[in-house]
Amino acid sequence: MDKEKKHFKESLKEDELKSLVQHTVEFFRDPAKVNKALNWAIGALLVALVVWGYTAYRNNVDTQVYKAIGTAKAKIGAKDIDTAIQNLKTTARDYPSSSMLGAVNYYLGQCYETKGDIDGALKAYGDAVGSYLPESILPGAYVAYAYALEAKQDYVKAVAIYDQLLNIMPNYYGAGEVLLNQGRNLRLAGKLPEASAKYKAVVDKYPDSAWAYTAKQFVQ
Repeated sequence: MDKEKKHFKESLKEDELKSLVQHTVEFFRDPAKVNKALNWAIGALLVALVVWGYTAYRNNVDTQVYKAIGTAKAKIGAKDIDTAIQNLKTTARDYPSSSMLGAVNYYLGQCYETKGDIDGALKAYGDAVGSYLPESILPGAYVAYAYALEAKQDYVKAVAIYDQLLNIMPNYYGAGEVLLNQGRNLRLAGKLPEASAKYKAVVDKYPDSAWAYTAKQFVQ
């Protein structure tokens, strides 16, 4: 019985091989099928080349932007804010498609804020949060934007920006401070019941924190 099974399997393999050879010969005898296959192969190759080229281009762009940010940060550290601003603005202009454009605008906002230009900072921070941001600077960008809005007495929008941050990062380690800041902005906007609710949330969620100590003063 085992020999019969073995012979049967070998026969199947031989039949499959013969069938494959026959189909291959028939395929290459049909010029239309060959041309169609070649067209598909060429098309696939072109797509692969385009994807490779685009990926290489994007990587090169991001590398240039990363270097420019590093140079600007060095200028910021040296208190040469004007040069840092010029470098960052030039980078944003020359590489508008970079995935690091959000980071460029974040540091540009910091520069404007250092110079006391709140309107410039607002524009830059707004552009930053409207773009992709690495997680390492994402919270800082949203908080900086909200503080700039608060400085312009746009308290309600500041609260909304904090909400966006918590929606994006629900486990943000500074969530208690965000709630505290929301309470302050709502209080300044005259929305006392809403402010009290934010303060109570801080006390309930972080009872032993410094945030809660501050919030207790405003819970009604």
